[in-house]
Amino acid sequence: MPIEGQSPDFYHQSKKIEWEQSGFPTNPWERTGLLLNSAINLGPKSVIIMMLPGEGEYLPIEEMGRSFRNIVRGSDTYYDSLSPSVVAQFCRESLADIGMVARAVDVTHATESVVVGYGLTRAGEIYGRRAAALALDFEYEHPDISIYTTVGQTSTSSNNDFRAPMHRSQLLLELYKRNSRWSPMAEIQSFSSYLAGDLPPALDVLVKNGMVERDKEEKPHRAAYVMGSEQMVEVPAIRHRVRITEDLVHAVPDVLKEHGYVTADLMSRKLQPGYIDTLDPQVLKDEVSRILHILSEKKYLMKNMERVANDPVLYKLTKSGATVVTQLIHPLYMVMQDNREFIQTVDTQVVSEVRARLPEYAREAVRRYYPHSRAAQIQRMKELDGEIMKMLDISGPDGVSIRDLELMAGEHTQSVVNRLNRKIRSGAIRKIDHPLGPRYVRVTNKTS
Repeated sequence: MPIEGQSPDFYHQSKKIEWEQSGFPTNPWERTGLLLNSAINLGPKSVIIMMLPGEGEYLPIEEMGRSFRNIVRGSDTYYDSLSPSVVAQFCRESLADIGMVARAVDVTHATESVVVGYGLTRAGEIYGRRAAALALDFEYEHPDISIYTTVGQTSTSSNNDFRAPMHRSQLLLELYKRNSRWSPMAEIQSFSSYLAGDLPPALDVLVKNGMVERDKEEKPHRAAYVMGSEQMVEVPAIRHRVRITEDLVHAVPDVLKEHGYVTADLMSRKLQPGYIDTLDPQVLKDEVSRILHILSEKKYLMKNMERVANDPVLYKLTKSGATVVTQLIHPLYMVMQDNREFIQTVDTQVVSEVRARLPEYAREAVRRYYPHSRAAQIQRMKELDGEIMKMLDISGPDGVSIRDLELMAGEHTQSVVNRLNRKIRSGAIRKIDHPLGPRYVRVTNKTS
């Protein structure tokens, strides 16, 4: 295994270079998944792909660091001073493994071979560069959407062979095919590659990031009704809702015949055409829900408790989710399919533009990713330590509770607990019993 560093003959023209590279699959979806998993999920990696030379050439590791810093300079992030070793690490641990970059190995000396730089493979030129340009262009044009938080986070509890970005992308694609139709969990499970236990957390991530909408109706809206014990001789007069009540009562038999039950959602959809110019759809739904409840109190309708208990949570793609599909995932897939006409369009409209203004696109990309980076997390933990110690300094002998610190820092409880435990182990603070619960005080004869 060659080591990484500077060759003893780095400045000599007589170096003997051999290339080491991994393969790239032929299946378009596998290609798409690999690039989302390991190449364009992080803005800095897309920048590296765009700056590296083509097949048969390489940038020395030191030059990789300089080039990267020059490109992103002015981003006001940790990446402005990124070391060459970190740039090389991106290549070694992500891009090389999926066949996007090749290792340039100096084998001049028989006793030791050294990785002296990296360059794009043929696959990197054809697929990687276009994918990176699409990703950089997407985030530049959509400042409210982050590729990393949407599909790029690779950490997953799944035991499946696929990684999280491929999962989420497939999920978004399938939901897109449903034309904004609400889909229950069971239906989504049937077309997703997730294991049953992994699907709900995945949907939670997409909901949190605004890619998928969850039907969060309150129980009155989710209540289902069937015919009750009392026969309706005439339409009951419900104050301020006479017309809607009449229309609803006349429509109930048709909906019952079609579905076997009625809900506020079903009934408001049925009535919507007649109120399109007079009532907002949500207002109409609220009114319908109240009327159904009143009719059930009068025993004209009866709640179908089995239906209420089993009423599924529904999901559908949001506008932002559709944007990710149409402007990123689908174009990426088209490139991976070797669609020549589409590739020509990408080259002229995207790749050439990104290459011409790479520093501008690169700065936006690293700024977008930086808050999620390890460097930002370390910096935040240092700041949290300082905030904790400052609060302990002014708290006096009664100390402070975890809840106090959590509210002060704006961090999750576990993050605060982890930092407190580190400080306890270092001897900087200690935990005390208190009538209001455990509290923490600073050890005044030691420093943090």
